[in-house]
Amino acid sequence: MSVYDWLIMQAFIISWEGQTDNAREIATALAGEVEHIHVIYSSHANTIEEGDGNWVKVPDSWFFGKKFSHGLDLFNGEILLLIQADAQCDDWPQLVRRCRAAFALNKVGVWGPAVDYNAHDYDFSQRIRDRRTLYQAVNIDAVVTAYSRCVVDRLREFSYEHNNLGWGIDWASNCYSRVNNLCVLRDRAIDVVHPRERGYDATEAESQMVLFLDQMTEQEKVQYALLSTYRSVCIAQEHSMQSSQ
Repeated sequence: MSVYDWLIMQAFIISWEGQTDNAREIATALAGEVEHIHVIYSSHANTIEEGDGNWVKVPDSWFFGKKFSHGLDLFNGEILLLIQADAQCDDWPQLVRRCRAAFALNKVGVWGPAVDYNAHDYDFSQRIRDRRTLYQAVNIDAVVTAYSRCVVDRLREFSYEHNNLGWGIDWASNCYSRVNNLCVLRDRAIDVVHPRERGYDATEAESQMVLFLDQMTEQEKVQYALLSTYRSVCIAQEHSMQSSQ
């Protein structure tokens, strides 16, 4: 048994109308791989759902932000693994094992796999030591990601009252990590498929994010300015290359 097998991991699966079967399949795949599984779910019909782990029903009006906040209240471990129920992975147990191994490196605040249709799929060039698939990421989207306990503690300090849609949680966790010299790692050996479509208004999500991120410290806001600018440069270069082809 390796050292990272002792890290207590709690998985939180965020589910909503139409995603119950997916959430149940993910929970089944994670059973025996993590110490605790929580499925935070809602449904239009207000039905009671069950499966592997602890299923927690919340109001149907709750989107990702408030469901995530509720999950923070339930967390009591060393690694919080967050999974959106519409994410797909060919090998969830392997994802868990690689996540644990990354956090065993110490000084890791946020970890995530490679996710398609990801607005934040940009890395800095350097790899981590001799681990060829781990990259320092500009940001890790909250489709599938994991947080250390100290990052969870920081996220608990935020108010989610006006951030029902949940945009900005990824930036908050990443900026806190950078300020505190914690790595933000993307493992490109693990692929996650995620749909491109959204079931909500992106303009409203951005408005909620602005208010949410205003709760960051000044140091965290500096990191946000730097990282978001770097991301914008990456996007501009990507568009330039595409238009020249």
